[in-house]
Amino acid sequence: PTPPTPPRPSPPGRNRPPCSRHSPRPSCSRRCTTRASTRRSLSGTSRRRQGCAPRSARRGRGVGTPPVAGMVRSADEMEGGAGAGGAGDDMPPAKRQRVAKLPGGALYPEQDWISMHPHPIALRVQLPTDETKPEWKLDGSVVTVPELPLNLLVSTLRERILAVTGSTLSASRIRLAYGGKMLTNAQTIAVYNLEDEDLLVMSIRDTKKK
Repeated sequence: PTPPTPPRPSPPGRNRPPCSRHSPRPSCSRRCTTRASTRRSLSGTSRRRQGCAPRSARRGRGVGTPPVAGMVRSADEMEGGAGAGGAGDDMPPAKRQRVAKLPGGALYPEQDWISMHPHPIALRVQLPTDETKPEWKLDGSVVTVPELPLNLLVSTLRERILAVTGSTLSASRIRLAYGGKMLTNAQTIAVYNLEDEDLLVMSIRDTKKK
């Protein structure tokens, strides 16, 4: 009979533990995760080099883009941004610039003054003091009469003052002065070149004795 063949001895160093430089390869899941993170970092680096915007900025493009310093906005955009739902319509208008007075106390012609003031104005009225008639509500305060067109008659202005104060005084007894000059009822307020926030002084006309 043939004698059994003895086992071949393993070459030297075959069963040695692997060194640090020849560590076993990582598992499949670990390799996939490492490759995916490497690809993401490389793609982000390439986008930054090419000047592309970040993904978060590209997703929100066109949706409420905040204004940037130096950005020029059109009139429609400014009106649309005044307030959603027409909230900007209730805002008060900006204070109007006053017109320079003519030298020597001269006044502009009536029609020229109206054309220079196409919007209504508000006038302040200094009330007199009369404690004997509480129903007249004349306590010496200053009231504001709004929304006055420049072609408004002085006689109509007296009725507007009574409506604002709630006084029971007769309009025919009201006298108005501006700059020390009495206003005539048949004239418009444009004749006297009245502007926004001008102050009128009110007085009471004495009753005629019969």
